Amino acid sequence: MSFEPVFLVAGGLALVLMGLAVYQFRKLLGTQSPATPAPAETLFSPLRYRPMTRLLKEMDFQFLASQPGYRPDIAARLRTRRIAIFRSYLESLTKEFDHLHRALRLLTLYADHDRSEVAKVLLEQRFQFTLRMIEVRMRLAFFWLGIRPIDVSGLVETVEALRGQVRQLSAPLAVQPAMA
Repeated sequence: MSFEPVFLVAGGLALVLMGLAVYQFRKLLGTQSPATPAPAETLFSPLRYRPMTRLLKEMDFQFLASQPGYRPDIAARLRTRRIAIFRSYLESLTKEFDHLHRALRLLTLYADHDRSEVAKVLLEQRFQFTLRMIEVRMRLAFFWLGIRPIDVSGLVETVEALRGQVRQLSAPLAVQPAMA
């Protein structure tokens, strides 16, 4: 009978993981393509996400705990507020990734020559981004419980790589003369 708690915890964790996966893939399938892609320069700035990397640092919570008048409920409120801000950064990052992904799909679709290698890379990047988002959301849940900080550098790097590809594929389009 001592195995029951282990099975309950494992089953609960499995349900949470499946829920996160379903949530991410539903978001993936619910995206719509814009009529024309925007220039790559206006789509993504990794500098915008620099504060995101510091939001959940444990140093701030340790500093707070060392201050006179500290109470655990203060740290809990700070943790909850920072998680909410972090989630809004995640939503923004996801929207930018989706926008860049759509732009690259359109550039590939309307390219003068076959870009099947780009289609493969697009699929791989979508898969990697989705897996990293699931991982970050799981770690965010653990952070809420007070376990381990979160590293989002992989997500930002994936979006930055996609931006570079959009810029590379759209460069020939920018120098083509308009036909009258």
